[in-house]
Amino acid sequence: MTRISTTPRTGQFAGQIVFTNIEGEGVFSYCANGFPIQHTGTGQSPTFRSSRHLARWLREHYPTDEQAYDARDR
Repeated sequence: MTRISTTPRTGQFAGQIVFTNIEGEGVFSYCANGFPIQHTGTGQSPTFRSSRHLARWLREHYPTDEQAYDARDR
């Protein structure tokens, strides 16, 4: 398996590189100092199959405040 990464256009990670571990699990990004930080544990996320799968999961689980508000109105 390989690490999966994406750069979302919307949501809390918009414009940032977000990636998984080498097994395709967990949600990580880089801190301002360049070190990785884990946002979702490997046991709390699915095993991502592709960058599209990761991006779709991020939109659902890490929306912006405005996107979360819009979803509640539906």
